[in-house]
Amino acid sequence: MLHPTGDIPTAPLAPGIGDVSGDQDSGTALPMIDLAEKERVGRALLELSDVLAHQNFPGTGRERENPQAIAAATLLDDLPLFFEDLLNAPQNMPPYVTAALLWCLDRPRYRDVALVQWASNLPNGLRALGAQLGYSLDRTAVSSDLGEVFLGRGPRPDLDRLRVALTIVRNVAARAPRASKPAPLTAAAWLSWALGRSTHAAHYLQLVTEIDPTYSLASLMNTMIHAAVLPEWTFHRDADDAAI
Repeated sequence: MLHPTGDIPTAPLAPGIGDVSGDQDSGTALPMIDLAEKERVGRALLELSDVLAHQNFPGTGRERENPQAIAAATLLDDLPLFFEDLLNAPQNMPPYVTAALLWCLDRPRYRDVALVQWASNLPNGLRALGAQLGYSLDRTAVSSDLGEVFLGRGPRPDLDRLRVALTIVRNVAARAPRASKPAPLTAAAWLSWALGRSTHAAHYLQLVTEIDPTYSLASLMNTMIHAAVLPEWTFHRDADDAAI
């Protein structure tokens, strides 16, 4: 027997799936940041780079280095601990902490460590850093299980870690100088993809392309997204999972 369509009840959402109504791009806009804050981060990044250059090549830095830049440089002495500590305070990162993370994300070996760690745990971050350094020194092969995380395979990550990490890199991208935006935007794309948000990932990748069409990880991710590749773990949801 036929009934008016208005009488048909709305089907409940499947377990683990959030409200998918509305614009798929909703939530992709970066936080609004005033120009003064962006200038502070840009200056902090320059001063941090000077400090690090002076440490690696004495005589190349400024005679008087900003103590805040020196303190930020010390954060890089233990990168996995730095990446983990960021998860505890994702909002309102000081300019020099933001600059330190920008410096890391702009270097693929450290960026990949951060993404693998945020998608797993601190011990894997330590392993990933050791593997990256080993590969750079003598081309030692990276353990396959670490590579699998980056490809979206293996045990599903803690979704809260991914969400917090996404908040961090979005905030960093909003504050970064234009030339430094591709790294945090690409990290935001990967974290969005890891959460099953391909539309959001594509948006961030488009922003990267507008700045640097040759950015390597963005090109790889664009290929994956256009091929409709999703992380394997997005297909294994428990009935009591929170919405991705």
